[in-house]
Amino acid sequence: DSQATAKMLRQEIPVRLANRIAHLTHLDMMENCPALLCARARLVRSFKEVLGAAEMSIEDFADVVRSVKERHKHQVKRLTVGMKDLKSLRIQAGASEAEVIEEIDKFLDRFVLSRIGIEMLNSQYLSMFSQNSGIADPHCDPCAIARKAARFARKIASAEFGGSLPEVDVTFHGKADARTLPRQSG
Repeated sequence: DSQATAKMLRQEIPVRLANRIAHLTHLDMMENCPALLCARARLVRSFKEVLGAAEMSIEDFADVVRSVKERHKHQVKRLTVGMKDLKSLRIQAGASEAEVIEEIDKFLDRFVLSRIGIEMLNSQYLSMFSQNSGIADPHCDPCAIARKAARFARKIASAEFGGSLPEVDVTFHGKADARTLPRQSG
C-alpha cells in the first residue's frame, strides 16, 4: 500500500542520500572537481527536500520524489566527468594510475549500486500512483530468467573457449509467490 511505502521511503531515502553524500565528501581532492561538487550539491538539496517532506501527504511526497528523480537524471554523466577530472588531478599529484583507477572503481561500484537502489525505490513508489502494483511483476519467473541467462552464458563460453562445459542447474528456494522485477530489455 502506498501509505506504508511512503513511510518506508521517508526513512530509507535520506539514509541512502546521506551515504552517497558521505562517499563523495571523502574522495581525496573532490573539492577541486566542479562536476563532483555539483553532484554533491544536488544530493544535499534532495536530502533536505526529502527530510522536509516528512509530514506531507503521500501525493505531495510523490511530487518530491519526482523532483528528486528529475534532478538526478544526469547524475551519472556528472560523475563520469568528475571522476575523469579527479583521476587526472590525482595522477598529476603523484598517485599511481593503477591505484587511482582501483579507488575510483570501488567508489563507483558503491555509489552506482546505491543509486540503483534509490531509483528502484522511487520508481516503485511513483508507479503505485499509476498502476497500483508497482514495478514488480507478480508473474515474473526468476528461475526461467536465470536458466535463459545460463544458457546464453554457456553458449558464449562454448564459442569462446570450446570444449565441454558443465550444465547449470537452477533451483528456487524462496517463496513461490514472491514478487520480482521483470527482466529489462535492451
